[in-house]
Amino acid sequence: YQRRVHGGRDTLPHVHRCFAISQQQRDLMASLFPNFPVEKCIISPNGINQVLFTPKPELSRAEVLAQYKTAPYEGSGEESAPVPTAGWEKMICVCAKYAGWKRIDAVLHAASKYESAFGGKVITVIAGSGPLEAQKEIMDLNKAWGNKAVYFIGAQSHPSLSYLYNISDVGVFPSFQEPMGLVFIECMACGTPVIGAASGGPLDFVSPEVGGLVPEVEGAWSAATPETKSAFYDRLASMIIESLSTNWKANKSAACRELAVSKYSLEKQCSGILNDSL
Repeated sequence: YQRRVHGGRDTLPHVHRCFAISQQQRDLMASLFPNFPVEKCIISPNGINQVLFTPKPELSRAEVLAQYKTAPYEGSGEESAPVPTAGWEKMICVCAKYAGWKRIDAVLHAASKYESAFGGKVITVIAGSGPLEAQKEIMDLNKAWGNKAVYFIGAQSHPSLSYLYNISDVGVFPSFQEPMGLVFIECMACGTPVIGAASGGPLDFVSPEVGGLVPEVEGAWSAATPETKSAFYDRLASMIIESLSTNWKANKSAACRELAVSKYSLEKQCSGILNDSL
């Protein structure tokens, strides 16, 4: 199959159209197959379920948080416990798999600063799964930083994520070179602003009207020096503190929903593919 598609060359002679989920992915395609006509590579962002991911103003933060328990890594010696529901003035939500390029560690470093800035009144809920070793690394790092209000709740269903996005003040997804960033769109569809990194797919749609992008490091994240990483952590913390201090949720919520509805529906995705294919 690969031989038929490639035709032994980088022109992809048997491919008439290809689709990329972001400009970053289109650029990657062009770098891998420089002789393939770039105009035949169509940008087609993923769509979301806008019925599921929608503002739910009737939700109570305390009532939603009461549905969750922590998910310690196997062998940690800790028992699963209910997520505390009282005493929170602000909430950060993270949804990411445990992988280095997702940079959950950046959120943990930032949490040590914004927890202090808001007197321990900010809760951070992290949903996601990954290899045991990666879970251990992240959760042990959280302890090392002394964060008091970061809770890991494991993998969650889409309905569960829609509740979490709704009760959060901001969604934080600081991945390095995120290919598209579907979690950003799902979060915004719930009326919640987003923070990411200025690389990859989020460059296509995250503007000051709906959130912010932290200036990225130069070169690969895996090759960054400790000083470079520390500077990124500080930039992320500063933007999160700004988002909470200036109430992005109240000021950007309507624009978030409008963007998700107007450009990232499943209907928009499918109709775009059909139109660009004809």
